[in-house]
Amino acid sequence: MFKKIYILLALFMGCFSLHANNLYLNENNYCIGTWDVPTSQSIPLIYQGEIIKVTNGTFCTKMPRFQNSIALLFIDIKYIKFDSEGNNVSTLYIDPNTPEYEYYRLSKIYAPQSYKSLESRFTWRINQDELPVKRGTSLREIPSNTIIIPLQSQFFEHTNQGGIKFKVDDWNASKNLVRLPNPVFDKNSTTDLDNEINEVYCALPTLKVIHSPQEMVTLRADKVEVSFVK
Repeated sequence: MFKKIYILLALFMGCFSLHANNLYLNENNYCIGTWDVPTSQSIPLIYQGEIIKVTNGTFCTKMPRFQNSIALLFIDIKYIKFDSEGNNVSTLYIDPNTPEYEYYRLSKIYAPQSYKSLESRFTWRINQDELPVKRGTSLREIPSNTIIIPLQSQFFEHTNQGGIKFKVDDWNASKNLVRLPNPVFDKNSTTDLDNEINEVYCALPTLKVIHSPQEMVTLRADKVEVSFVK
């Protein structure tokens, strides 16, 4: 009796490990963004200590070995603060009195049609959330798996529920290219957007010391790896 239970449990854990490993974003994945940007200017994004330019609506960045999630933060760049250790940034955060920001958690899931075909495909579940509070303070910490879009949310279209509109595509699970959701720009604010981007480039030098990711704690068990901000 106990032997049968043990075998069933072993099979269940094996299936779970395989399933979780399939969802895992490994270090060989690349994130591709194809945004419909209503301006010819390049938009700088901040991710993992680097500045990535969205040129002609397209950008690409390597996906680090994090959990099956990533985040997007839309915020005026002047409200981004940091703690540093030597020449390295230890923590990114915003002041609790920041007037406006929008933070979205993206979780990787199987696309609905994957259950109806032999080809597995992935997509994103998007949830709007608040930034986590920095331990022992009232400051809002920016997790290291966050792509920072240094633009105010007013430059994007919003749903009736109040969140930013996203165009979400799926992608082939057997490929190493991950398609990121595309925020829908408000095409009636092109002139203001150009001015905002110019201000962003003027403010970027204050963040040039950002070239080291936050310290991460990684736990591994049954082929599942989970990382989080220490």
